[in-house]
Formats: sequence, C-alpha cells, structure tokens
Amino acid sequence: MANKVFIIESLPLYDKQTGTELYQEIKTYENFQSILYTISDKSDLIDKLNRIKNGISVQDVVYIHFEIHGDKDGSGFSLKNEEKCNEKVRQASYQA
Repeated sequence: MANKVFIIESLPLYDKQTGTELYQEIKTYENFQSILYTISDKSDLIDKLNRIKNGISVQDVVYIHFEIHGDKDGSGFSLKNEEKCNEKVRQASYQA
C-alpha cells in the first residue's frame, strides 16, 4: 500500500506555478509519494490520467489534485495552451 498524490498542473507561464509548489511541499512528507505532471494539451492530459490509472493498485490510497483554471462559463476547464476540456475528456480517460 502506498499513499500517492498526483498533481496535474496546467497553468499559463505567467501564473504562479502553485501545483509545483504543492509538489515540493508534499515531497517532504515521509508517508506520501508525490508525482507532478505538467500538461499542455488534451492528449497529454488523457495520457497522464491513463498512466495514473494503470500505475496504481486497489491497496493504494490515491489523491489526484488538479491545478488548472476553470472556464469562465463554468462548462469545463482550460489548459495552459487555452484548449478547452469538458465531458469528452472525462469520457475518454475512462475508456482506456
């Protein structure tokens, strides 16, 4: 059994990289393994979600933290390349 914290960060370069800061903080805790994924587009996001899904066991305690801006209209979220993500990304990540 492992305590794993996956941080998925996709923030514009001009923003404070708060996901990276969180990763650095969690790294100091003995009982947690922290993994930072910095993503830039939808295919990268789906790839990382599948990597997480395939790399854990049922005994693991897993936390996934998203450090990403939401869309202004509330329909999803935006990646650092300003690509919009919505329900289709969620569905694609479950199908792999």
